[in-house]
Amino acid sequence: MQYFEKFNLRREPFSFTPDPDMFYRSQSRMDCLRHLVVGIRLHRGVSAVVGGVGSGKTTLCRVLVRELAHFEGIDVCLILNADFAGRREFLLHLTRLLGIPEGDPDLDAPALTERIEAALRQRYETKNRIVCLLIDEGQVMTPGCFQALEALNAATIQDGKLLQTVIFGQNEFLGLLPSYPALAGQMNYLHVLRPFSFRDTRAMVASRLDASAVAGRPRPRFTWPALIYLHLKSGGYPRKIVRLCHRALIGILGEGATIRLTHVRRSAKEQLLSGKPGAAARAALACACVLAAALAGYAVFNTLNSPGGLPAESPPAVSVAASPLPPSQIRARVAEQAPPGEAASGQTGQTGQTGQAGA
Repeated sequence: MQYFEKFNLRREPFSFTPDPDMFYRSQSRMDCLRHLVVGIRLHRGVSAVVGGVGSGKTTLCRVLVRELAHFEGIDVCLILNADFAGRREFLLHLTRLLGIPEGDPDLDAPALTERIEAALRQRYETKNRIVCLLIDEGQVMTPGCFQALEALNAATIQDGKLLQTVIFGQNEFLGLLPSYPALAGQMNYLHVLRPFSFRDTRAMVASRLDASAVAGRPRPRFTWPALIYLHLKSGGYPRKIVRLCHRALIGILGEGATIRLTHVRRSAKEQLLSGKPGAAARAALACACVLAAALAGYAVFNTLNSPGGLPAESPPAVSVAASPLPPSQIRARVAEQAPPGEAASGQTGQTGQTGQAGA
């Protein structure tokens, strides 16, 4: 039995490999995906997506491959690493991807460019098909790769560019572009992937657990303090979120199905992310703990005053799928739940007590 089956999950929810099935469709990611697809279908030429390490570029690239498969007349070529020695080596690799028959092995770069352009044009004119070249790890592209793309991007058809190209790279890619004005000046679309907000971090965790859960069976849950700490320690970067969640889920084997603050802290230490949260982080955690305690007290009060008395089972832990609240609303909710006239010092003391219980 796989470990995740013990949590009523049918598959690994936090796998480290890029998986389009686990792609969290945040608004910004979906906007980016739509712009890329539209640009390709309208023959706009070169687009680029950049972001920090672990921001989800490779997963987005795989999702784009899947999206393009839904449209007729688009052939996708994927280059996982463009660290070629020179322009000629890049072009030779591209000819193999395109299935162009082997010709003179001594052809130079300009001649190879002409062969590729002729093959692309024939494919478009006789089969009404275009080629979309996807390049991952664009920050390692050599000058020869840029020069080859500049030459290929100059080839046009009646309604746009002959070759469609999307480059995915780390932020260093932006520093390389100014050296190639012919390519940079004709860039159709450039998107910078930002880290997730707390709302998106929480929704991403929920979407992965929901996609992995066995239908009709309860799945693991994260407490509010655990989610806030997870977001703060990951910085909103999908790769770090996944790694922290994976370790935290492993850490609760035999302890139930609720992931608490202590589990995420332990996971962060194992991932060498054990720095202490700042003042804002501590305040957010405190607010979450106070809110959890206040809501629990409110529920007990209502139950005791209802005709049915105490329920047979205690209410479940706060689910990941619940609507997120920003810190300002958390503080407002806490203030609403506090008894009239309660001193600020008394609330502070309650925070210290509930911080461990709600973790």
